Amino acid sequence: MKAAEGEYNVAKKKLEAEMAVDDREIEAKISERGAIAGACEKEMIRVYERVLSAKDDGVALAAVSKYETIEDEGKVVYWQCEACGVGLNMQDVNLLMMGRELQFCRNCSRVMYLRAEPAAPPAPKPQ
Repeated sequence: MKAAEGEYNVAKKKLEAEMAVDDREIEAKISERGAIAGACEKEMIRVYERVLSAKDDGVALAAVSKYETIEDEGKVVYWQCEACGVGLNMQDVNLLMMGRELQFCRNCSRVMYLRAEPAAPPAPKPQ
């Protein structure tokens, strides 16, 4: 019994130390979030908070990605919401590219943003 209590106390102290580190990281992220939110438009933050409160998974943003496929007509480009997988039409993509106002997914209602294109691989060096 005493050995089990000793193991328990050691494990408890280890977990408490890990939780203290996590709590400090959370506090740092909260203060970082406050600084970023302070630089944004109040209406944009209000909309973000509204969408966030409506989502059970705690994610209010959805990346929009482009993928290409080969079909009978040749190479075809599709755009989709990464949160729910719904396809976007070109009007939605154009509005996102203009970036004048927030765009929402028609299916999951998250705030959409364009995922940055991955950098092209470097050209091979001539030998």
